[in-house]
Amino acid sequence: MKRIIKLCLLIAAGFLLVSCGKVTVGTAQPQNESPSPEATQQVVKSERVQVSGSGNYGIYDITGEFVKKVTNNPIDSDYEAEFKKLNQSKDFSTSAELVLESKYIKIWDTELNSIYNKLLTELNSKEKETLIESQKGWLQYHLKEHDFVKQVFYLRESGPVLGSQGTVQMQQAIKGRIRERTLELMEYYTVLGNDVEFEYKSIKK
Repeated sequence: MKRIIKLCLLIAAGFLLVSCGKVTVGTAQPQNESPSPEATQQVVKSERVQVSGSGNYGIYDITGEFVKKVTNNPIDSDYEAEFKKLNQSKDFSTSAELVLESKYIKIWDTELNSIYNKLLTELNSKEKETLIESQKGWLQYHLKEHDFVKQVFYLRESGPVLGSQGTVQMQQAIKGRIRERTLELMEYYTVLGNDVEFEYKSIKK
């Protein structure tokens, strides 16, 4: 029973979460890990809802225009379409899910680097220093959080708590954290009087 409770809490937390000068602040390290044989097994197809909460962005958006724009962003739109297509495909599997999550982790990571560098150009030297330290702190949290979840819920000597879907859930949590941080920085950029444009272009025709 305790294991079931822990599983439910972790899944809920994973879905709630969804790097000076010109630098790369990428976070791709965790998502490059190879899945275990168990994680690549074929799984039973079932509809799963992707939850995207507002998180910590939108707090400074008085008009609501920023939230409206990022809520309908091309990355989420394409992800939802690809997820739905995969979920309905006969080729659906845990390994296929991991490929999809990995793809969109990289896309959000690229977007994070882009907005981070754009925001730096809007700041004076003291503000830049503060943002750099803030981003370092966020990155440390992001990596340590992943390490904790992996160690406690997937690498226990008694066996994984999360089961075959554990690696997918961890990837979704990674993507969620990067997505939320990207949107936070985009909001700061907007508050400073700039218009946000996503680097990513939709693959939809």
